[in-house]
Amino acid sequence: MKGKPSSSKEEDPKPDSIDRLPDCLLVQILSLLPFKEAIRSCILSKQWRYRWTSLCNVAFDFPGSRLPDRVDSIDTILTGLGDSIVKRFSVCIEYDKWHASDVNRWVQFAVEKKHVEEFTLELKCGIYNSIVCYTRYQLPQYIYWSSSLTKLRLVWCNVRPWPRCTISWDLLKSLTIGRTRLGNNLLRMILSGCPKLEYLELFSCWGFKKLESPDSLRKLVIGEFFFYEHEDDLSDLGCMLDVSAPNIKSLDISGEWNRKFRVTKAPEGLVDATLTFEINRYCEHYNQRPLLEILTSLRKVKNLTIGPWCIQVLTLVEAEGTTTLGDSTCTSLVLISEIKDFDLLGIQSLLRSSPDLETLVLNMAPSMYPEFGDPWQVEAACKFSKEKYWNPENIPKCLTKHLKTIKIYGYSGEHNQFHYVRFLLQYAIVLERMVLSNVDPSGEYNSSHDYDECAMLQRSSDSSMHSIQKRWRSETFTFST
Repeated sequence: MKGKPSSSKEEDPKPDSIDRLPDCLLVQILSLLPFKEAIRSCILSKQWRYRWTSLCNVAFDFPGSRLPDRVDSIDTILTGLGDSIVKRFSVCIEYDKWHASDVNRWVQFAVEKKHVEEFTLELKCGIYNSIVCYTRYQLPQYIYWSSSLTKLRLVWCNVRPWPRCTISWDLLKSLTIGRTRLGNNLLRMILSGCPKLEYLELFSCWGFKKLESPDSLRKLVIGEFFFYEHEDDLSDLGCMLDVSAPNIKSLDISGEWNRKFRVTKAPEGLVDATLTFEINRYCEHYNQRPLLEILTSLRKVKNLTIGPWCIQVLTLVEAEGTTTLGDSTCTSLVLISEIKDFDLLGIQSLLRSSPDLETLVLNMAPSMYPEFGDPWQVEAACKFSKEKYWNPENIPKCLTKHLKTIKIYGYSGEHNQFHYVRFLLQYAIVLERMVLSNVDPSGEYNSSHDYDECAMLQRSSDSSMHSIQKRWRSETFTFST
């Protein structure tokens, strides 16, 4: 007996509804995925086999892989891209000097063939070679006059244009350079070749003692000046880095430093400043005055973030009673501190110098920074903090005048933290809102404290419109006070 012939509908299954979408929309959906996942879409069906070749963002992110293990796969993918338009190109991998020609080929593909707008090259050289850079990748010369680049990130790369060569990055707006040597003349050449530069980030760089930003620069990020390559660079240790950036709106100085620095021309229009750096003990005895000079030059900043090391330096300054910070116009202050005894006077100094403060954010998550100063200085400052800090006569004006919002993250309920929160609630008489969370800004939970004890926190104000929000893991508690 003959079976019934199958219908055409049974032979040809209906296409998925997603396949009916316009190609441009499908490519847009793919572009939202990591590049590796977008390529895997080729196995979905014949219609999807080559759709990934239309992506304009190409990213080879293999931070834990050796370059020789990825050469063939990267070459295959680049061949598959053909004549497609590529706007963003990124390679992050562990470098091998024997494969410099392969990297040259990829750089040429991105910069000379595709004329990408955004280019990232991070070629880690291993633990040893990340400090001694004899085996770093040498950038090809044509990259220095690319007219299409608007965003460039170079990490673990030797930036060395030929003598008498000019750098022409006429459209470049964002530049990040990390873990390499930059001399004074080279840095000056780079910045003079970027007439439209708005964002500059330098981290783990060395070899220069002066940084003069172009007039177009709006944000400057400097981090982790703790490396050197040759014995000649040892002269940088303990030396002053002069930073001149008169037109920036945002300044961020972070990481571990082995040298002093100063802002020689204070930016008049600076809005945001972040100081989360730590100067190594090698030049500790030089650090108090430069920090005070920096804070004085930033007194017109509206939004200020201060890290634990800077707070502890200010504690020693307060304990010695040699000088005080002048008043600033800061209205939003972020303090990164576990609220140790050694932090109290530094915090008080910052609050006292901010009479117009409206918003206070405390990140109480544990810090990796060691305590600043000699043990006897720490002990003396802690004792002085306990005796002086809780005195009602020393209450900063901002607590009674303008402070309306307090946000606390990484709260663990530790003794000092609990008493400090209670102190704020007692004297911040115009406070309208407090957020108390045991989750730090990175999303990590701090050791959870008994919530019943946190509920004991009370306000001194009679207003019933004020509230405290206590966020414990996934729960948010709100109380009228």
